[in-house]
Amino acid sequence: MLGMPRDLSEAASDPVPLEESTSIVAALFDIVYPNAGQAKPNIWPVLASAPEALARAAEKYDMPGATTTIRDVVFHDTTLPMKKGAVELSPVDKYGLACRLGWEAEAKLASTGTLAIDTVNVLRLQKLHRMRRELFIAAFDSKDRLGPFELPIRKKTEKPSVRWRDVTGNHSCVYNAILTSRVLQSDVRWTIFMYRISSELERCARGDKLRDEKCDCGHTGCYVFDREALIKEIGRLLDSLPTAI
Repeated sequence: MLGMPRDLSEAASDPVPLEESTSIVAALFDIVYPNAGQAKPNIWPVLASAPEALARAAEKYDMPGATTTIRDVVFHDTTLPMKKGAVELSPVDKYGLACRLGWEAEAKLASTGTLAIDTVNVLRLQKLHRMRRELFIAAFDSKDRLGPFELPIRKKTEKPSVRWRDVTGNHSCVYNAILTSRVLQSDVRWTIFMYRISSELERCARGDKLRDEKCDCGHTGCYVFDREALIKEIGRLLDSLPTAI
């Protein structure tokens, strides 16, 4: 990466901006730096708290050696020099991590460790995750557009609903068109948008990515919505969803 030619407007001494935190970068350097006989204090706190972020950074910067080390330490109970013991993650955490990173062999290995888990309780968690996704999608459902859009959720049984006036910039003509379903049902971009939302909530029921301003899930491509207001409304809806079984 550092050997790539730089823009002509940049000086060789200009710093290279990185998106990763200092702790992630320091841990990567500790992994690849050839000081086998010395302590590597930056690795273990990150492996314990943010193994996925560390693995994704290693992949991003094309560091296969670092990726191999992370996989060995987290999933195969190996250790690094000057450190006793392996990274302690639950079987479910390991399985989820391996699946998100596309590490099939490690996912199979971690799945074996989940055999001691009470599946009844896991199903209750799945029900909570599914309920959050279904309630969120229902808030945008055309069948509910003629309902009480501005009412807050007072009871657990009440469904969240979109405040259409907020996301349409209070344009009455657009608002009325949405209520009669003439805008959204005829626009394929809205269907794609809802598919992205549903897929993201399936991946992470908390909806972390949907709150990010950089997420393309917050952009429908439809002229009728204010992007900033829509992302804010998405955050409000996520906060209104059930958070416990």
